[in-house]
Amino acid sequence: MPLPDEWLALLGDQLLAQSAIDRFSSAAFELVIDGESYRDRQKPQLTPPTN
Repeated sequence: MPLPDEWLALLGDQLLAQSAIDRFSSAAFELVIDGESYRDRQKPQLTPPTN
């Protein structure tokens, strides 16, 4: 995900970009989850070829 500073360049219009950043950041909170990824457990494991 782009950083807020990068959003200004991505959206092109600085006023609209700043408005979007203000709306997202005012109601946002950071959720940190530690532990093994569920996606990694579901991903099929590749087995090395046998000769």
